Amino acid sequence: MKSIFILSLLTVALLVTACQTTPSNRASSELTDKEVVTKVSQSTATEGVYVDYTQAVYNDMLGKKPFALFFHASWCPTCKAMEKDILGSLDSFPQGSVILKADYDTEIALKKQYNITSQSLVVMFNADGSVAETLVAPTASILQSYFANLL
Repeated sequence: MKSIFILSLLTVALLVTACQTTPSNRASSELTDKEVVTKVSQSTATEGVYVDYTQAVYNDMLGKKPFALFFHASWCPTCKAMEKDILGSLDSFPQGSVILKADYDTEIALKKQYNITSQSLVVMFNADGSVAETLVAPTASILQSYFANLL
């Protein structure tokens, strides 16, 4: 009985420890808008940055530097494969590459603004904020090539 009690206490302690979140181990979706804007605009990493779309980050990027807007749907197998490809090759993206992941199902106004009619589309932006091109389900290597030309 005593060993079951001790085992229960250890389990609770492990669960509490595992659930604690510090700024250094949070996913980009858990960062505040200000933290994401700072990460994106002041990034000196030698790899690409992939973060969730927020209006604040989008506003900070638009017209200041090239970036991509990926219309992702959680239920879409193509989107899942694209995301895996992007995340697996971020270290191969040119320095300064930024990809914002917009939720296809909830960002209705954004879809309308860029005439997005299906998920897995990526809108590439020039530094001046104009649309360079809209790509249909591009691979990470295609995105890398576009960034190499835009940056």
